Amino acid sequence: MLIPPVRNLILYPWWPRIWREVSTIDIIVMTRREFPPNVTALQCVKRVPPIVERDDKRLFGDMRFLKKPAFPVTSMESAKSLKLNHPDHKLFLPAMSKEESKDLLHTYLVIAEALQKVNVEHFLEGGSMLGSLRHQGFIPWDDDLDIAINVKDWVKVREALSCIEGFHLRVQPNMHWAFRRQRYRFPYIDIFFYAEDETHIWALAYYIMRMTFVLSKKDVFPLTTGFFEGHLVPLPRYADRVARKVFEYDYCLSPDAHHRDHVELPVRKNVPCSELSYLYQSFNLKV
Repeated sequence: MLIPPVRNLILYPWWPRIWREVSTIDIIVMTRREFPPNVTALQCVKRVPPIVERDDKRLFGDMRFLKKPAFPVTSMESAKSLKLNHPDHKLFLPAMSKEESKDLLHTYLVIAEALQKVNVEHFLEGGSMLGSLRHQGFIPWDDDLDIAINVKDWVKVREALSCIEGFHLRVQPNMHWAFRRQRYRFPYIDIFFYAEDETHIWALAYYIMRMTFVLSKKDVFPLTTGFFEGHLVPLPRYADRVARKVFEYDYCLSPDAHHRDHVELPVRKNVPCSELSYLYQSFNLKV
């Protein structure tokens, strides 16, 4: 059972896909990692204005970076009168309004600038990494943004993000934090802290570790960049390889919940992304 090929064969229905190349002993060690103590104890001393304002001309980046032509669906508003090729495609309509997308992008730029100022490295993780590769921005039916940060920097992150005027940092002991505008609960940025050893990094939040986040350091570092809504953003070194290990890259999976209302969706569909080509452009598909 300790040998990965044998273990994976026996435990295939239960063993997370992202764990299959990692030894059983390493997985046991990762799941026993202790969380930093007293992460909620720090208090904000002085509030500072965000470096990037919402009406900043840089908000939508240099659109020359984008290869996306004009497609009929860009937001919830643009999908209202759309004729779908199949009823299941309703599950893949945009999850955010145009203003919500703008708010989320602004929130990310505020985080990115604040982290850069204190020399903390981050990269896009999970669905946001996939969105950068496959859609050059948000996955259209996604409604949050995920970043990863080394747990050794948690104090710097706590201090840098707790005191930004107009924004709120939700801090949790499991090291899955969230950053959003002060007066609004949606949309928000998920912050996943990771631990490391000589060969791997992994999310301290166990449920994220099981889903998408046990990664080989060779696949992640040194970081590279990709495009996201006209901005250059940090990605794992071999992001395409990582995305294809973590996800079925060429297949589009509908969401399991909407974060705006915290409502779980009863039905999920997984279709070839090529079926949605009349709605959205996808890049680097092999199917």
